[in-house]
Amino acid sequence: MLTFELSNTIFLLVNSAWGVIRYEIVLWNKTTRLTLTARDLFNELSRSVKPVSPLPFVMDLSAKYPQYAQLKDNVPMQQDAEECWTRVLETLSQTLTSNSTMPVKEIFGIDLVCSVHCAETGEESLEEESVYSVKCDPLYNVNLLEGLNLGLKSKVERVSPKLGHNTVYDKESRINGLPRYLTVHFARFILDKEKNIKEKSLQKVEYPFELDVYELCSDELQKKLESCRQMSRYKLLAVLSHIGTCPNSGHYIAWVKQESTGQWFSFDDHVVTPVSHEEITKLSGGGDGHMAYICMYKACL
Repeated sequence: MLTFELSNTIFLLVNSAWGVIRYEIVLWNKTTRLTLTARDLFNELSRSVKPVSPLPFVMDLSAKYPQYAQLKDNVPMQQDAEECWTRVLETLSQTLTSNSTMPVKEIFGIDLVCSVHCAETGEESLEEESVYSVKCDPLYNVNLLEGLNLGLKSKVERVSPKLGHNTVYDKESRINGLPRYLTVHFARFILDKEKNIKEKSLQKVEYPFELDVYELCSDELQKKLESCRQMSRYKLLAVLSHIGTCPNSGHYIAWVKQESTGQWFSFDDHVVTPVSHEEITKLSGGGDGHMAYICMYKACL
């Protein structure tokens, strides 16, 4: 069911930084219906010891983004969790913004500086952008840092002013501003252009419980971090795993660490179960079981 799959996804938000975002929602009057429904849902989740239905939130999400109202065989279609996560953060960001502060961006936003080069014309440029997750490319058996380095490199097609038509540019990004909560997206679903379907990469990607992103940062940011290297270090707080062959099928489970005790729990629809540290390490992939699709890290400082 879409409602339970979305509830597993948003549990990442509930258990990571919702306390901060909830405070911001109280402060601002410029709110959307979806933001208010999110506030009510997360408040209920915080208070209740019983399963909570996310149906009002799902209905408002579907109203704002009709994609989430799509049906297949009269059943709500499962949607891509990372895309949904980004949509929710974008909505909250637009709502909780004033001339002086952008709390959602400060909590989750990752500033990038991008070097763009066209081999055909020699054109070069530096660009800046802000995203809510960094991509780990799992095309090969890699560790997380190697996958993130691969994910920060891409090819983009755009119009060349010199040529007057589309051509391919090489784009290499580095992190130029770190968030309090770092979202890592394992880009396991790869488009097969001939079949026009997304196929899932099952490659194993080992991810650490403590992550240092210093080597992913721009030269400018690295210089700032030299006096306090702890600022580039993060600890694993939550994992969203997926089982299945494509993003629109299968099943998601949220795995969340209780910071006060260090105990991990799995949130499988309405079933909450304590799990061991070792079970979290088994989500790195390499087989056909549950594997990490999103990892949430929290800054050590």
